[in-house]
Amino acid sequence: MADEGESPDHTFEHGQLSVIGQDLEEIPAKYGEMYGGKVTRLDMSWNRIRTLRNLDMFPNLEVLILDNNEITSEQSLPKLKKLHTLWMNKNDIDDVGLLFPKKTTTKLLPSLTYLSMLNNPGCPNELTQRDDDDYRRYRYFVLHRIPTLTMLDSAKVSAAERAEAQRVGHLMTVARPKKPRAPQTSEKKSDPDVNPLPQNVSEGGARGASFGVSRYVYYGTHSEGNRFILNTDL
Repeated sequence: MADEGESPDHTFEHGQLSVIGQDLEEIPAKYGEMYGGKVTRLDMSWNRIRTLRNLDMFPNLEVLILDNNEITSEQSLPKLKKLHTLWMNKNDIDDVGLLFPKKTTTKLLPSLTYLSMLNNPGCPNELTQRDDDDYRRYRYFVLHRIPTLTMLDSAKVSAAERAEAQRVGHLMTVARPKKPRAPQTSEKKSDPDVNPLPQNVSEGGARGASFGVSRYVYYGTHSEGNRFILNTDL
């Protein structure tokens, strides 16, 4: 197996495999065959990935970046016992609970401490046009499902927030009707201002946090029913 490699469509060096902006709809099995267990950091950003097929070919992943793709809630993550960082910003995930099932998530991702899901339909954005109550409930829900997290989106998890999540997180859910996603065009790759990863962090989602230029948009409280609600309200 190759220790290092570089070609027009990918680079691999010191355990880091990057396959960016290749219009891929899935993770090619050839990279698993070429590098497999040697990969600790996989960056598949700016593609058109819709399935997580072949991700299990990288069992030693510690960091997985899947920003700016077309991943939906129906996908299943394989067991990645070493994965501590997962970025899935700007995809088409409208049901966080479906992507992270209650019964299996902590078994499949036992080491996960940093998750970022900004600019997905199921994640009310705290950075632009935010609804504080929606985002707070979203955090409680996710932290209840994945109690190992110390960082969610752009904010650290405080002790008080973690305790409240364990108390009420199971009562939270999201109601959002699905709608067809417009085909992705090449214009997406020419969007230099999108910066899903925070350069600084705040404690518990403080409003004063600043992360440079962000173009993530949460379209408000009444957008297509995108509201976190109590199960008892259903």
